[in-house]
Formats: sequence, structure tokens, C-alpha cells
Amino acid sequence: FITGVDPDWDFQTFWLRQWFDSLDVPHRSEEDDRPVFRRAAERLRRLGAAGQPFYLMLVSFSNHLPFRSREPALDLVASTRPDSAIWNTMHYTDDVLREFFAAIRDEPWFDNTVVVIIGDHGENLGEHDGTAAQRNGWRETVWVPLIIHGRHPRLPTGFRSDVAGLLDVAPTLADLAGIREPTPWMGHS
Repeated sequence: FITGVDPDWDFQTFWLRQWFDSLDVPHRSEEDDRPVFRRAAERLRRLGAAGQPFYLMLVSFSNHLPFRSREPALDLVASTRPDSAIWNTMHYTDDVLREFFAAIRDEPWFDNTVVVIIGDHGENLGEHDGTAAQRNGWRETVWVPLIIHGRHPRLPTGFRSDVAGLLDVAPTLADLAGIREPTPWMGHS
């Protein structure tokens, strides 16, 4: 488990220690994504070299309120208002992911690997009622990106507009791994 934010902000550390063999967490409360993703790429190369199946969970943090610029050279807008500054943090995150995939795409295990990218929550920036960061039912708050990338023959390519949720990620990955036995999961593949 590798993250750029202190997982104890919501008391996750206890559980992470139960579920993962190792934790790589920042020494301060927050770290920019680029060094975190570079460490993750290196860890993936070591895991892949062992020749065994592996699982790595990587948590990005840079694209959260207040959407603070991480690398000004990548900024698209000058504004620091959240509804504009999000363009800068999204552009930064895109560049970090580009570098991450470039670092691992030539590994021998890459074609047999499934990468899942999912947002943990949306963010209301005041689009409907003028109150930013308020939790509500608008899509800006509840819709999150979900990308499943891999060369698995049962994994469809292209954009899908099917409704899915976090509950569906684990059963989908189990199904892709060939585990099709009944499970206690609430979601579906």
C-alpha cells in the first residue's frame, strides 16, 4: 500500500496493517503524487521480478481541495479558485500517470496486469447552489472516474457508460482473475 497522504487522518492505518504486507506512507501529512508514483513504479518492478502474482494499492492525493498547484510549469490557468484550479491539478495528475505508465509498460508482466484507477469521491464546486464542497446528490459530488486498463480478453475497450460503483471493482477483478465462485460481495462484475 503506497500513498501520498497520511492514512491515519481517518483512522485507516490499523486496517491497512492488517490487509497489506507493507505500508509506504508520507512522513508528513501530505506528499505530492510524482515522488509517490515513482516509488510505486519501482516497487512494482521489484514485485514483478519475483515472478509471483502481486497486488499493489496506490493512493493519489494531489487532486483534492484546495486544488493547489503542484508543478506550476504544468498549470493551465492562473486562477487559484477551486472551480478553475482543478484544471491544473488534473493536468498534473495526467502527467504523473503518463510518467508512471511509461516507467512500467515495458516490464514483462505488464501485459498480464490489470490497473484500476478510481476516484474516491467527486467534488461539488458550487455548480448548482453556489455552496462549494457541500455534499449533495448532484453528479459532480457522486460521480467519479473509473478506469480499468489491461489486455485481458474479457476486458472491453473504449468508453462505457454503464452505471458502476466502488462495490463493483472487487468482483470485477476477481472475475477477470478467473474467480467466479459465489462471494459475499454486494457488487457485481
